[in-house]
Amino acid sequence: MSSEKNDFLDSITDLYLLLNGKTLHGKKATYGSYFTTLRYAIILLYAITSEIVRDEKEFIQDCTLFNFYRLNKVADLLHLEFEKTRVAKKVYTELKNKGYVKTERKDGKEYICLTEKGKMSCKNKLEETRKLKRYFMSLPLLQVKYNEEEVPAVMVVKGSQPLSHSYTERLVKQIINRISDW
Repeated sequence: MSSEKNDFLDSITDLYLLLNGKTLHGKKATYGSYFTTLRYAIILLYAITSEIVRDEKEFIQDCTLFNFYRLNKVADLLHLEFEKTRVAKKVYTELKNKGYVKTERKDGKEYICLTEKGKMSCKNKLEETRKLKRYFMSLPLLQVKYNEEEVPAVMVVKGSQPLSHSYTERLVKQIINRISDW
């Protein structure tokens, strides 16, 4: 079990640039907003499964609840962007309305957890993000297409082939869309 948790943390660490809406080179990407919900779900998933933040948890029936106002500490630990006041509330409310998240008030504190449906979806989308990273690593010019900044048309990336794979481009768009579809 401990190995599984380490693998989970390693994969988040390995993917944090994509999860923060950046290219693998740290540049702002046009697909950034597509990763917002996944990023917030991952923060919550790590919070409820990690031993590091054990003291902020409450347990009910089928759910490990985590203190909502401590999620920013988990995000900092994972190097993931987190905006508690506006974005987090909106994202978690949307996830709750779709059955991915539960919330509960207890002793004046607000607690939140992922449902089994939320955990499975989060893990599947994390795998999709790994797949996306592999495409970007194998075809660097494909990633350049998603830079938010203007990229010169004649830009050449050392060791890369000209990108004329419309099939691969469609696959990457489908992966990005699946990641954002909650």
